[in-house]
Amino acid sequence: MLTDRSLIKISPKEREMLTKFEQLSAGSGSHSPSLGTMRHAIPEISVDVDACYLSNPLATDLFWTHFNADILADPQLFKRMLEAYPSQNNAIAERLSPTIGVDADRLFIANGATEAIQAIIHNYASHIHINTPTFSPYYEFAGPEIQVTEFQLDSADNFKVDPQEYVDSVRRSG
Repeated sequence: MLTDRSLIKISPKEREMLTKFEQLSAGSGSHSPSLGTMRHAIPEISVDVDACYLSNPLATDLFWTHFNADILADPQLFKRMLEAYPSQNNAIAERLSPTIGVDADRLFIANGATEAIQAIIHNYASHIHINTPTFSPYYEFAGPEIQVTEFQLDSADNFKVDPQEYVDSVRRSG
């Protein structure tokens, strides 16, 4: 957050927006407020680029233990990992299929949540109903032909979702 505002000249309207944004940031936990949350709280905001550094600090120790024990122990494996892209999704499905007893053509494999969200929205959606705050790709991949409606979560209630309220919200959304 900007602590010394004397360095930047801002208008009273900009100061009001900055104060609202600081309040949103303070209430959003370890993640930035989503674009949907910002637009809801500050309707006059204009955002050209919605970028956020995503990380999973809870997985760091697990990853580091595996990396040190398995990957660095085999220099050739480490070299191959650095030099090659991961397998294509259909190749992963073919290898996974016999292990889980599901035909490969019935498996949906994605390279992370973002790729899965994009594929589902682009191939199957005409309307999405999202919680806000949310992971930004839900609304980023919704083109003009996709109806987007929102279910606003409350930070004062620790962002808990009441299932019946959510179902009612979906029904009202069309």
